[in-house]
Amino acid sequence: MKIIKIFLTLLLLINLVACNKETQAITTSEQPSFDNAQIVNGMVEDAYNIEEQAINITNEFSFSYWLLADDINSNASIISLKEDENIYELIGFNEDNGLSLLKDGKVIVESDKYIQPNIYCQLVITYDDGNLKIYLNSELVVDTKIDKMENMQLVINDEGIDGQFEKVSIQNSILSETEIIDEYENMLPYVYLYDLKFNDMDNVKEDFWLYPELIIDEDTYPITWTSSNDDVIKPYRNHGVITIPDESTEVVLHASVVVNDIIYERDFKFSVKSLDDMQALLEEDGDYLVNEMGYIANDKQELITMGKNGSNISYEIVEGSAYIQDGILYKDSQEEKSMIKLSATLTLGEYSKQITFDLCLLDEYVGYIMSYFINNDSEDEKGALAYSYDGLNWTALDNYLLSSELGSTRIRDPYIGRDSNGNFIILATEGFDNPNIYIWESADLIEMNNHRLVKVAYPNEHLKLTGERAWAPEFTYVPEDDCYYVYFSDPLDEDSGSIYFVKTKDFVNFSYPKSLLNVGYPIIDGTHVCDDGINNMLYKDEREGAKTIFYARSNDLLLGFGKAYDNKFIFEQKEIEGPFVFKNIHGDNYYLYVDNYPNQKFYVASFDKLGDEANFNWLNEEEYHLPSEQTRHGSVIPVTQKELDRIIDNYG
Repeated sequence: MKIIKIFLTLLLLINLVACNKETQAITTSEQPSFDNAQIVNGMVEDAYNIEEQAINITNEFSFSYWLLADDINSNASIISLKEDENIYELIGFNEDNGLSLLKDGKVIVESDKYIQPNIYCQLVITYDDGNLKIYLNSELVVDTKIDKMENMQLVINDEGIDGQFEKVSIQNSILSETEIIDEYENMLPYVYLYDLKFNDMDNVKEDFWLYPELIIDEDTYPITWTSSNDDVIKPYRNHGVITIPDESTEVVLHASVVVNDIIYERDFKFSVKSLDDMQALLEEDGDYLVNEMGYIANDKQELITMGKNGSNISYEIVEGSAYIQDGILYKDSQEEKSMIKLSATLTLGEYSKQITFDLCLLDEYVGYIMSYFINNDSEDEKGALAYSYDGLNWTALDNYLLSSELGSTRIRDPYIGRDSNGNFIILATEGFDNPNIYIWESADLIEMNNHRLVKVAYPNEHLKLTGERAWAPEFTYVPEDDCYYVYFSDPLDEDSGSIYFVKTKDFVNFSYPKSLLNVGYPIIDGTHVCDDGINNMLYKDEREGAKTIFYARSNDLLLGFGKAYDNKFIFEQKEIEGPFVFKNIHGDNYYLYVDNYPNQKFYVASFDKLGDEANFNWLNEEEYHLPSEQTRHGSVIPVTQKELDRIIDNYG
């Protein structure tokens, strides 16, 4: 266990008391950084790279800090009080148990409140001659008596907690509830300022949305934005308006908000590249290639030899049975799925960049499998499959039925994707309102293995997660993060609801959810597609005036989605949802399917590109054929000839 122990003398304690008192009323000059992983007040420079030190506590003390937890273990220890073999331990990330105090591993006190990750939370512990009180976000959640300890050690345990601490304070006196509440209320606006995020700040290229207000609980406070260089980024009507400069330029946007007569401020640094910044253009081409290449490749696949900005791209097989000839990647193995390592070198002017890809190499794709669900009635929803060679005319596999004896047994929104080894992973919604999702694993879509029901949604007021549902789960592998992003929707009300995601490496252990796409109004049914090196998330706008499909874009999934393209309708038909989109393996276009749920029918569009020049061509109904009149929200995945033959032989 990685344990941080801090030893303070009485003199240091007194100094910290004085330091803490100075920061009770926060002014703009006294706000802590919150942009790094440092404990402030001079105690520890880095919370995760510190040699062991010691804290000896007297019979009276107050310990307080702010914790931003990221990926967590629900049983991770937050704080321990020790005296020889006498150990009290505080855990607080378990929704089922809440913030709990353990003695020698057994729960002696528990609360219905718990620390919610991905937002700074205030934790205060006071001890006075056996009386222990614990406050979470200024609320008293534990008030109990414990054994008196004469020579206590206070231990911060960070195993299983990935995150950072701020504003740590220890003092040999008891903080009053008034002081604790004042500290919380004074820090809260800055906590929410820290939470504002922008997509791709290192290379911003187009106008982006500026947060118009800070929302704290139910109250809103207008944000004033100013720019260090209006000629490059100018705040205008809640947008950052971009003018590409002659030379690459860094611009600082300054956010200022007044809450209870106190000014809170934060700077956001953006980088805007010039049109002839060769190194920046090379980096853009590298990002483009990473997004386009993905993690699955096919025999006879044409490799990209020129980037969008003119970079020359050459390749070399580093490992695996494959070869490259005339820019074409060929399999050199009889195995259906083989792993190769491919090195790409990008050159632009005097600059060069090398990228290595770990790819699963498959045979050529020849057709598609569609997953969907059928509902004879709301209590008898099952998954189904169909196949197609052209992506438009589908034949149902009548002998296939995806079912489960777990949970509600209701299978909705089945999604099929491939893991990094080329095997299939199937996800599905459990019924209607459940925080769990169904998971199956399969090498061939015939034999299903390791079927399970896992929880991914948790209630979180700040994220506006109800924790009651995880609708339409899908996933994509993110090589830069070496994990899968499983995303789903959980609409809260008529005003909010994001597309959320959890990370996993094995589809067994999942991180706590975060927001992947938040456009400020309720959305559901997110689905991802990469178009021309840019990530796109299509979604349903749940507002009464819309009930249609829009999309948002991102150059980097690690940063989430930024600009939403929701200023014009892509289709005149309302009440459509459940979009799924896939690339035509026989051409350069994409197909988009949308579910007109009141009439239980689908509409299909073909398009070549998304973004400002998107061109949706909605097909006539006689141009496509669905597998069943009961076809509902699902997905489409391309398959090889061997895969398709086996599936048809078994289920056709």
